[in-house]
Amino acid sequence: MNEKLSTGSKNIDRLIEGGISLGELFLIYGGRGSGRTTLAFQIMINNTLKGRKSLLIFTGENASLMRLKIMARDKWSEISEKILVINIKSFKEQDDLIDNLELFVFEDLNLIVFDSITSFYRLELKGRENENIMLNKQLNRELALLKYNSMKKGLYTILTSDITIRPGEKFPIPVASQILTYWCDKIIRIDRLQENIRKVVLIKPQMDISCLVRISENGIDDI
Repeated sequence: MNEKLSTGSKNIDRLIEGGISLGELFLIYGGRGSGRTTLAFQIMINNTLKGRKSLLIFTGENASLMRLKIMARDKWSEISEKILVINIKSFKEQDDLIDNLELFVFEDLNLIVFDSITSFYRLELKGRENENIMLNKQLNRELALLKYNSMKKGLYTILTSDITIRPGEKFPIPVASQILTYWCDKIIRIDRLQENIRKVVLIKPQMDISCLVRISENGIDDI
C-alpha cells in the first residue's frame, strides 16, 4: 500500500492529491522567508514522530538546525535520534553524496529532505556561464539518481529550491526550472503575502490551484 505522507496542512494536502507518494520527488520553492524550509521540516518532524527515520541534507548554516529544534519543541530529544543530518559545503560534495546515496538509506528510513538542491548549483553558475551546459548535465544526473533511489527504495523525497525571476515573467520560478520541472512529480510555490500569511500555489501536476496558510514559529497552519 502506498501510504501518502501528509504535509501537516489539510489545505496543502488537498492541493497535492492527499499528500506525498512513495517514490515521488516533491519540490517546494519560494523566496527567502517564504516558509519552504519550515514546511519541509514540518513534514519531517511529523514523519519522525510516527517512528520512521529521516535523512536531512542541508546546504545552509547551522541556523537551519536551530529552526528545526525550535519547531520540534519538547519532542526534539525524541526525534533527533531518528534524523541523520548531513551538511554539505559545495556542489562537488552534493554530487558525491548523491552518487553514494544508497549508503545512507538505512533501515526504517523512508524520507529524504534536501534543503536546498539548487544553492550550490547557483553559486557554481556565477562567473562560469560558459560551463552552464556541464553544470546542467551534472544537476540533471543528480535529479535522475534521486528519482531512481526514491523509486527503488520506496522513499518520500522532498526538495527545496531558491527562485529566480525571468524578465517579463510575473511570478518567480525555481532555479534550474526545466530540470526540476522534468524530474519532480509534484511542485508547489510559496508566496509571501503578509508578515505571516502565505499563498501556496500548485505548479505541477496542475497549475493555478492555491490555498492560504499561516506561518509561525511552530510551523505552518491552515487558515
